[in-house]
Amino acid sequence: MYKYRFFIEKISVQGQNKTNAELEFDLGVNIISGSSDTGKSYVFKCIDYVFGAETLPKDIPESKGYTDLYLQIKTFEGRVFTLHRSLKENSLIALSESSIKHFITSKKYFLGTKNNTRDGQNVSEFLLRLMGIKDVLLKKNSNNKTEKVSFRDIALLTMIDESRITTEGSPVYFSMNNYYNLTFEKSVFKFMLTGNGDNDLIEVEEPRVVQSRIKGKIELIEVLLRDKNEIIEKLIKENDNFSSNDLQEQLNELLFKLDDSSTKLNELTSSRKELFGKLNSLQSDNLRYSELNKRFKLLVEHYRNDFKRLEFILEGEHVFSQLISSSCPVCGNGFDGNHINCLTDEKKVSFIESVKIEWEKVNIKLSDLKQTIVTTEKSIVNNRHQIKELQDSITKINDELHNKLMPIQNKFQEEINLIYHLKERENKISSLREEVLSLNSQKNLFENELLNKSSKGITSVDLEEKSLNLFTNAIERLLKDWNYPNVSSVVMNEAHKVYDIVISGRARSSYGKGVRAILYSAFILALLDYCISQNEKHPGFVILDSPLTTYHSNQQREDGDEVDNDLQNGFFTYLSNMSDDRQVIIFDNKIPTAKVIKSVNYIEFSKFEKHLRKGFFQ
Repeated sequence: MYKYRFFIEKISVQGQNKTNAELEFDLGVNIISGSSDTGKSYVFKCIDYVFGAETLPKDIPESKGYTDLYLQIKTFEGRVFTLHRSLKENSLIALSESSIKHFITSKKYFLGTKNNTRDGQNVSEFLLRLMGIKDVLLKKNSNNKTEKVSFRDIALLTMIDESRITTEGSPVYFSMNNYYNLTFEKSVFKFMLTGNGDNDLIEVEEPRVVQSRIKGKIELIEVLLRDKNEIIEKLIKENDNFSSNDLQEQLNELLFKLDDSSTKLNELTSSRKELFGKLNSLQSDNLRYSELNKRFKLLVEHYRNDFKRLEFILEGEHVFSQLISSSCPVCGNGFDGNHINCLTDEKKVSFIESVKIEWEKVNIKLSDLKQTIVTTEKSIVNNRHQIKELQDSITKINDELHNKLMPIQNKFQEEINLIYHLKERENKISSLREEVLSLNSQKNLFENELLNKSSKGITSVDLEEKSLNLFTNAIERLLKDWNYPNVSSVVMNEAHKVYDIVISGRARSSYGKGVRAILYSAFILALLDYCISQNEKHPGFVILDSPLTTYHSNQQREDGDEVDNDLQNGFFTYLSNMSDDRQVIIFDNKIPTAKVIKSVNYIEFSKFEKHLRKGFFQ
């Protein structure tokens, strides 16, 4: 048994101080029979609503005071879930992995009703996961645009209400008034038959959009070509009388001259540097000599003071020798015979000699010092001459550099820069011409593409013949089991706007309401049977509202509204023999035979007082 299916176990509508309105369903067939206005269609709308429909179930007198809707479902793996939704406002859906009985105390998750929540927390994603479907994209239009399939799309092929079941339109199409949705709805049908999505489709644009875009590109290229050609013409005029070869020859000549003048400039700069070195050395020497001379002159002055001191001593001795004193100038005692000798003894002679010797020493030092000063001053004078010569040489070099070589160099450089600028223009012209060639090539390609572009080649939603034949064969077998009269063949009219079954050469849409409804039912039940037998995606249940009763007490009966008894009994007999690997829920006014009632989960609503259950709300 395919595990990715689920079925409905129970529905419960509740309200404060209200008796719960509930129905329990089994695997296999469930038939809820009863006259009009007993709540059958209300139950259908409630199931549809909790599965994500936008429209609240229409209030009926019996539903007054009921505020909460619960639906208990069960997977074929045995997991039980309860979905809850308010009946008073279009709200989120609360989900719990529990039965309705334990819903209040269980952990809950809240699901959006739209299949566009980014986090995937919506009822459609939840139900698709139970079916083993995730992120399936289906083709939406002839340009291969795709859209994500939702449970609501699949529900349209499993849950058919009483107004839809008699439609003259295709069972596949639900948007007959909106032609643009037909491709997507056919894609949903194809997906259920084959399990093949369209995730790998690459969207293509409409031919008129493509053509418009190509024309826009051509216009843009023409603007670029015009601008680039104008720039080329301007640059050619600015480079008038110059060719690329001429420019290169001039450039080479100027570069040679510049190199020659640079060599001379470097030589002069090197010579100037050497002269600056000598000049700095001589100037340093003169500073040192000048400082030494200052010190030497101070020393001369010092030696002269020594002469004055020695002269003073000698003059004092001469004067002193002519004086008669009462005291001896040597020993300090009074003069007597002995002291006269004291002044003329050996000590006096020694002192005088010492003074003269000192005089001589000072004189020698002074003489040497004067000679040193003369030599130093000569060096200073000589250095000054050399300094003057060096300064003149440096001035001459500077004049050569600044007034001759540098202007020549600057002139060469300016001419070289001009030639480089001219060459840049020449290169720019060449580059622009290459761009023009490339743009013209692109323009030609786009013009050819524009001529060859057509709207053909877009694939439609075509089913493999094998899959479609298997499906229509399944419908044919059902109709024969139901005692449908004179069934010789069932085929699909694959015209895009029609896409409906043709029975024994007659289109389904050409029959009356009753036959259209039974044929629609055959289409939906055959799809269920096909998907189960081929292990394709299907929720595992089908709900049909009024497949046999196509008119109600307040409607005028028309030809073809009624289904004959043989077909009706055949329909119920088929249901009674259905296996329990699927679920079928039928809401109808018709009552099956007792034998059928014993074989299915049968619930009858009746307004008669003696009946146990008068309707969904008891």
